[in-house]
Formats: sequence, C-alpha cells, structure tokens
Amino acid sequence: MAVLESIIPVITVVLSAFMLKEKLKGVQWCGVVLSLIGAIWVVMDVS
Repeated sequence: MAVLESIIPVITVVLSAFMLKEKLKGVQWCGVVLSLIGAIWVVMDVS
C-alpha cells in the first residue's frame, strides 16, 4: 500500500502525458524515473 501512495505523483505525471497529451522534456522523464526508483527504494528499505 505504501508503494502505491508514494508513486501517485509519478502516475499523475505519466497519465497527464498520455491522456492529456502533455509534452514532457527529457529532464522531466528523468525526474519521473528517479522519483519512481526513490519511492520503491524507500518502501523496500534497501540499505
């Protein structure tokens, strides 16, 4: 459940890119990927 809560902002950005045809730059996509990795890392408590 915590993973879902922590990736909601990432899902929002990705859905807006596909559904609303928002144009995301490469830096923004890198931010999405980093946010997703960070959220999973925190939830999984990787040391």
